[in-house]
Amino acid sequence: MDTATFAHEYGSSWRYLVFCDNVYSSKTFDQCVCRAGYMLRDRKDSGEVFEPATVQSSFEVNCKSRAAYLFALDLKNPALIWLNLGERSMRHIAGTSDFAFLFRYLCTTDILSVHDFAAMLASEVVATPEEADVVFADASPEELGLHEGQELIRPSNTARFLELLNA
Repeated sequence: MDTATFAHEYGSSWRYLVFCDNVYSSKTFDQCVCRAGYMLRDRKDSGEVFEPATVQSSFEVNCKSRAAYLFALDLKNPALIWLNLGERSMRHIAGTSDFAFLFRYLCTTDILSVHDFAAMLASEVVATPEEADVVFADASPEELGLHEGQELIRPSNTARFLELLNA
């Protein structure tokens, strides 16, 4: 079940689901080791244990805070919004203070989609994946019929998105 189906079926009036990490000791993230990320599986709810080969994105949390807002899911569009924000808070649990500062970041899916982002970078937008030098898709090269020399950028490849944003 995708997030849009979940929100519709269960009558959620919430638009965003924000994921955060907390440090429950007297230290902040920059004083300890904290790695976060997510895995993709072939089957949802497979019950499989942690498998490093399925990690799609992994990063270190090292802000000067006990609360770090990592990413959000937009339940309306379904999209992942990369937040990577530390609240600069010494509270032990994220969300116990005013988190209105997040709202300015959450509207990014209303402004720029992956399609808009790719079109903005491209010298030409083509009709089929076979014609493109760079393909944005959540599929394998075999499924798309890609040939050698074409680059596939999956939605989970945040490092590549950041490279393109900063180019």
